[in-house]
Amino acid sequence: LLDEPVLQALADGHERLIGMMDQVAAHQHLLPATRELQALQALIPGAVDAAPAPAPASTAASGSWNPAQAGTDAELVDIFLEEAQEIIDSASASLQQWITDTGNTIAVEALQRDLHTLKGGARMAEIRPVGDLAHEMEFVYEGLCDQRYQPSQALIALLHACHDALADMVEGVVAGRPISDGAALISAINGFRKH
Repeated sequence: LLDEPVLQALADGHERLIGMMDQVAAHQHLLPATRELQALQALIPGAVDAAPAPAPASTAASGSWNPAQAGTDAELVDIFLEEAQEIIDSASASLQQWITDTGNTIAVEALQRDLHTLKGGARMAEIRPVGDLAHEMEFVYEGLCDQRYQPSQALIALLHACHDALADMVEGVVAGRPISDGAALISAINGFRKH
């Protein structure tokens, strides 16, 4: 039988996970479950010692990210990837609708929702490049919704490149190969937002 501290740590972790899933479903920002994770890790002898070492700085500077850097449960990553492929298809259709009619705010709102969902799932699955790029793209779509930004050929080309990159990233994670870290596109988005 399990003793009371073990049962309590498991119950707390379970409750926190349920709460996090509710937050993802409601498109809310997730805070890390640090306290619950520490309590669970304390139950496993040597768990802290077995934690993967941080990636060397040279990996981050190379412009790529390896799926092995995700410290998340493989089942959670699989769930995210299945959902991500559907979201990318939906976002692609909405982007085409918006390009055809740049006054179509419904398409922009759908893009914003899709990217918010993608960002939340990627962050939960610890697939940082997808979450970071989706986060920056979400700002652009917010700006289009409230008319801070105006459609242009340069913006359309940038959004196409970003959507293509997200699709490539997800395909890369599915295949288990290194993917772009998205830094160049994030920099381009930031440049666009400053002008």
